[in-house]
Amino acid sequence: MTYSFIARGVAVGEFEEFETYLVALRDDPQDPQDEFQIQHSLFQDEQDEELGMDTYCIVLSGGTTHYGGITSCILRHHVLEIELNDQARAMLEIERIRVELQLDAARLAVLRDGLNHVLKDDRDEPAVLILE
Repeated sequence: MTYSFIARGVAVGEFEEFETYLVALRDDPQDPQDEFQIQHSLFQDEQDEELGMDTYCIVLSGGTTHYGGITSCILRHHVLEIELNDQARAMLEIERIRVELQLDAARLAVLRDGLNHVLKDDRDEPAVLILE
């Protein structure tokens, strides 16, 4: 199963009150029904490492969450496609994420920078990371 929707809103940045860096896509910026987030903690400790939480986490609408698990992330031609590993597929109950992006060039650049920030050089960096 593919988790798919059209995103008309994007939020990227540090949210110090939640101690998190966030990349979020929403179908509707004001009243979202579908949402996809990648979050990365601003602060990590030994317990995070022991629990495998010292990486980004994927959050779907409704709050289903999984740490790490992205094998491929491709942003190209107003489409974001993400492939998941077996563990993430089982936990999230989806095989992949596909988001059509109805965003202007400036918002696409913000998204590209945000994805690069949370995924590149992470211990669970995707084997394929293409952000055009």
